[in-house]
Amino acid sequence: MRAALGAIEDLTEATRDAPYATRVDSLTNTFNSRTSGDDLVVAALVADARTGRAGSRAVPGDR
Repeated sequence: MRAALGAIEDLTEATRDAPYATRVDSLTNTFNSRTSGDDLVVAALVADARTGRAGSRAVPGDR
């Protein structure tokens, strides 16, 4: 699976340089948003395609 995600990441980066490309969406640059109490948690579906790790960061809500 890591090899496949790495290939997707490589293709995503290469496609960004393609003529007339204005936006490239793929599994390796898509985010998942969810709430946790008053916080908005934004997590990458795949933070590092080479290791298969998912990333996340919390955005505090108004308190």
